[in-house]
Amino acid sequence: SGLLRIVARCRGLLVSGIWGCRRMMGKLRPQIFLAILVLGGLAWVGILHDLPEVATGTIGGVIALGMKVLEAE
Repeated sequence: SGLLRIVARCRGLLVSGIWGCRRMMGKLRPQIFLAILVLGGLAWVGILHDLPEVATGTIGGVIALGMKVLEAE
């Protein structure tokens, strides 16, 4: 009886945790994070190859997407 209550309580926490994760992923889109990573990589390449225009443009894109992520919260 006591063990069943513990299992039921853990199951409830697991389901609410999964639901909370899914609800949060609805707000935070993985495409935005992927775009931030790609733009960050391109900015790094621009810095390494002494291309300030590429580095500046991609860093501006990272900042804009970061603001979008903060806006979604």
